[in-house]
Amino acid sequence: MTQRTLDGGRKRVLALDFAGVNEVPDVVAAGMMNPDNYGNIRLESIEGVDHTPLININYHDSLEGHLIEGLKFLHAQYPEEDWGYYLNQDGTVRYSDVIITGLSHGATSAAFFGMVRRVWRAVSSSGPRDNTCGTDPACAGGVVATWLKGTPKTPIDRFYGITGSQDVQYPEILYAMERLGYVGKPVNVQQVAAPYNDSHRLTSNDGHARFCNDARYAAACNYMFGVPAQNQ
Repeated sequence: MTQRTLDGGRKRVLALDFAGVNEVPDVVAAGMMNPDNYGNIRLESIEGVDHTPLININYHDSLEGHLIEGLKFLHAQYPEEDWGYYLNQDGTVRYSDVIITGLSHGATSAAFFGMVRRVWRAVSSSGPRDNTCGTDPACAGGVVATWLKGTPKTPIDRFYGITGSQDVQYPEILYAMERLGYVGKPVNVQQVAAPYNDSHRLTSNDGHARFCNDARYAAACNYMFGVPAQNQ
């Protein structure tokens, strides 16, 4: 999903259906423990360009394919809504005005997207993950995705995430945030008020939740998405 928020109060939200958890193999369950596989699968599903033989995603089934063609369609159908603003003259997306966000598998894809494209923000709910560290903070026996060790194209201070302590993936999500270098230390949003010590690693007493569909987390989501106070 992509969202843009302006100080003037206008925003556009576009939910994208593309190759996700049901279309790509689980690299752990399938025994494909090469740490490069995580990123190669996600990159192919984003771009629709061949990066791995493990999946076969073309442009029209990819995230960017759906995003670009969707923006073109919306601009043509609803010119008064100015969807074309998000497209550069060469047909690429004006990512500087886009927030990429996702849940669970999509939460990790959102963070990965921020690694390979320079967006305004990358916001993850119940993610990111892409490691098998379990509860071992040193990850001595697990597999860590290669991309978690990379240099992001989006400045790391634009990455945000929220995860529940009752989520079985909680330790691995915290590991991914630490490995990527998210700003701050884990802060429980049910114990500390916004702006949460300016941390970008938010936690709760919940499980594998959507968070931003829940009014209890409105303040946390406004914070992560940078919604101006006058628009909350």
